Amino acid sequence: MPMDTSPKAKGVENASASPTVVRLDLAYDGLAFHGWQVQPDQRTVQGELVRCLKRLIPLEGLPPGAGRTDAGVHARGQVASFILPEGKLSAEALLERLQRALPRMIPPDMAVKKISLAGPGFHARHSARGRRYRYRIVRERDPFLRGTHAFVPGPLDFDAMAAATAALLGRHDFTSFCKASSKEEGKTHCHVRQAEWTREGEVLVFQIEADHFLHTMVRTIVGTLLEVGRQRRPPAAIRSILGAASRAAAGRSAPAHGLCLEEVHYDETRKAKA
Repeated sequence: MPMDTSPKAKGVENASASPTVVRLDLAYDGLAFHGWQVQPDQRTVQGELVRCLKRLIPLEGLPPGAGRTDAGVHARGQVASFILPEGKLSAEALLERLQRALPRMIPPDMAVKKISLAGPGFHARHSARGRRYRYRIVRERDPFLRGTHAFVPGPLDFDAMAAATAALLGRHDFTSFCKASSKEEGKTHCHVRQAEWTREGEVLVFQIEADHFLHTMVRTIVGTLLEVGRQRRPPAAIRSILGAASRAAAGRSAPAHGLCLEEVHYDETRKAKA
């Protein structure tokens, strides 16, 4: 039977084709940014990315990020995505243009680590299966680390903080650790797969991985655990704070500049590490 090459048949074939999605792996120093998301009259990571991309391709819409980091928060493993426009140039040609030009155009407090084609339907935020953050603390003031590590003076009970952290593991309602004004109905339960304190020389590091995070969740957890370390709360208090489901029950948020989005997990990356 001969193949139907009519315009109608070609139209059906083109309509069923999936859009070509580009994945960007990014890093940035968050100090000079007012967070990830575009905001009027503010310098943001997403805004700088859009400015550069529009010089290279006819971009439509805003590229979503896997983590909408707050002002001052850093990233080593942020992921963004966008759909390549259809036009005279092929997807391969547009990708080559991006790979050649974008890393040189991006501002010096950002870095493009990788530009690649993603699978059909990939979305940097919605396709993510987990995110990993680290919060770094120095005990003595260090001018060379002041932009990436929080300075916390005074005695801290490291063992008490480590004991309190165990209560975070598993699936819980993290309303108490979420900025009240940003709470979304039905989305306050998170599954924490890893939460631990470690020492890297003189630096204290809090690492946490979960399926998703709420606004200021990690910083509020760290601030509350520091109160445990200062013996202002017992380690067992974390369970009652989770149960209260009220932001008033938790401690103050730790400073933004100590926090870094380290890695975003997708199905393929989690399988590769299994």
